[in-house]
Amino acid sequence: MWYLCWLTLVCGYPNNKLAALLTEAGGAENLYRAVTKDNRYFALISDNLKTWAHFADRNGGRVGSYWVDRFIARARKVEPAHVDDVLEYCDKNNIGIMSQYDADYPESLANISVPPLMLFFQGNREALNMPYMLGVVGSRKCSEYARKVTRRICGELADPALGSFKFVIVSGMAKGADTAAHRGALDSKGMTVGVLACGISVDYPAGSFSLRSEIAECGGAVVTELAPSARPDKYYFAARNRIMSGLCGGTFLTEFAEKSGCHLTAMHAVDQCRDLYYLPPRDIYDNSCAGVITYARDGATPVMSSKDIAAGFGIIDMSSEVKAVMETKVERIAPQSQTGQTDRESFRPEYGQHFTPVLAETKPGLTRAAKRGGAGGVLRSPGDAAEAEAEVESDSAQETGADGENDKGATGRKQEILEILKNGAGAGAVTVDELVLKHGFEIGTLSLDLFDLELGGAVVQTPGNGYKPA
Repeated sequence: MWYLCWLTLVCGYPNNKLAALLTEAGGAENLYRAVTKDNRYFALISDNLKTWAHFADRNGGRVGSYWVDRFIARARKVEPAHVDDVLEYCDKNNIGIMSQYDADYPESLANISVPPLMLFFQGNREALNMPYMLGVVGSRKCSEYARKVTRRICGELADPALGSFKFVIVSGMAKGADTAAHRGALDSKGMTVGVLACGISVDYPAGSFSLRSEIAECGGAVVTELAPSARPDKYYFAARNRIMSGLCGGTFLTEFAEKSGCHLTAMHAVDQCRDLYYLPPRDIYDNSCAGVITYARDGATPVMSSKDIAAGFGIIDMSSEVKAVMETKVERIAPQSQTGQTDRESFRPEYGQHFTPVLAETKPGLTRAAKRGGAGGVLRSPGDAAEAEAEVESDSAQETGADGENDKGATGRKQEILEILKNGAGAGAVTVDELVLKHGFEIGTLSLDLFDLELGGAVVQTPGNGYKPA
């Protein structure tokens, strides 16, 4: 443990160059002794690595022999007392440490090409080694559409009522899509893991300590491979992404631009043989959504509901345990929203469907979408309260038909979709393309309407991206 901590202070995070050096030296302890005592032994190691680096350079790699000289210089600046101080600080501040050699080191991380030397964490260490873990990445400036859907899907997957089939949501603690993913899990009192690109004692992003506390209270964890006082750095973000994808069996790509760091996480997931899922973009011509299109073309799985991710993990055929939970009404108190209001939620799941939240106490005029307690019923921020209420009233006026309740709770635009599906049932399922091109629906709102209708049991999806009445 001590020698790995020393190596962490020297390098920050491991890479293929350090892995080669460790192999040559025979471990971190031998490497430490070579640097500090036996200079002739280290000279032999460095010569071997320089030879390897030379060939890597010629083959188009980025490894240069100068790296070895830089490593020697940095290694000799790290005093043993500094290592002792870090370990003592972690012990006094309830920061857990696990190394590659510990029995509870996450097996999923141990099998990636360059696993972290150490993990510094706060919270539940078991959250790092659960059977169903989903990574979520997206833009810091994601749209309200992506934020709502991300929060809802993550909340459904992380719900503790699913028992052993519940998911752990893993993301990077950044604003936007990352925060929506964490918040979705916390809405259901589920487990989530935040992977930091800085030391665990550094408040980045600013004001994140309160979110970290909520994560720990719900059985999750915050983790990093960097020493506690390490400041954020652009290279740390790139290295952090391999941990996010490595911990998880699949990665959910929500919404990001063509040039985005989210591509790094996706590429790591592909290299690590992990599954990729993507949120259908609200507008294929908008550059802020263009990042996921490449993966859609290359065969990533589209996510129209949480069931698509559950199916990808092979658990869509629910066990008797999960079926029993889904036949039982589960109630809980939702965490306080940013406006300070506490909403009481109840879940009324049906077999074969994930939970759909229902707010038991709502203000007059709220739409059914808000009363279901999905992302549409969550205020974005205290400053958006008036705007959100205006939107709710507008949606209620537009969606409420003259006849009131219709088939299985569908109203307004959803009822129109249902009628089209019924009329086309004789010729088979109606595709999304037909609904857009022939009937003039907008793809973003259409996706959400079909999503709600499917969760409500009004329609079923068929192969070929088609839908028909249930």
